[in-house]
Amino acid sequence: MHPVPPPTGPSPDPLAHLSPQAARLLSVLEADWRTISRTSPVPRHADIDPLALHAALPHAFVAQRTGLDALRIRVAGQALHDGLGFDPRGMSVGCFFTDDAGARVVALVQDCLADPAILGVPLIGTRRFGWHPVRGHFLALPLADATGQVTKVMGAIVSHDTRTRSGLRWDMAAAPAIRRQVLGRQFADSRASDPAHPGLRLVVDNTRT
Repeated sequence: MHPVPPPTGPSPDPLAHLSPQAARLLSVLEADWRTISRTSPVPRHADIDPLALHAALPHAFVAQRTGLDALRIRVAGQALHDGLGFDPRGMSVGCFFTDDAGARVVALVQDCLADPAILGVPLIGTRRFGWHPVRGHFLALPLADATGQVTKVMGAIVSHDTRTRSGLRWDMAAAPAIRRQVLGRQFADSRASDPAHPGLRLVVDNTRT
């Protein structure tokens, strides 16, 4: 019996669980990151133009690796501030998540700084008993510091309809798959890797660890 060949065609949309508005916010953030990544796999933090992010800015953050397991927030948008009910600067990226999910997300981001790679994690969250679950998404894009070392990350957390909900803590959703897109030596094309565009290698990680 011949083995069944793998399916062909475009990869599933990793933002299909979001509203068009929410997906657009993340696309704007990534597009700006890609624009300044034309001649280098990872842009420098100093090259990011906050004005170019427009509507994505309230949902965006910049974090820095400060130790083997530490990832501290340096800047956070107003929507993230309002969702927590306090200023998250200086805190771990895990503060947006439940305890278990926070540890796993920080580990995933640390791994993507080491590669480096783009990270996308589908989320689900609840505020209290009786509230319907809220779907969301976490995006992390690696950044280089002034010395050229990849120690920072620019990212965003958005709910499926972009509304800010106070007191919400996120968990990792089972679907869609985690997006982990490893960067090559040159990042000159926004399309997924194929023989004509070898600058990217797309890896889909279906694990939750």
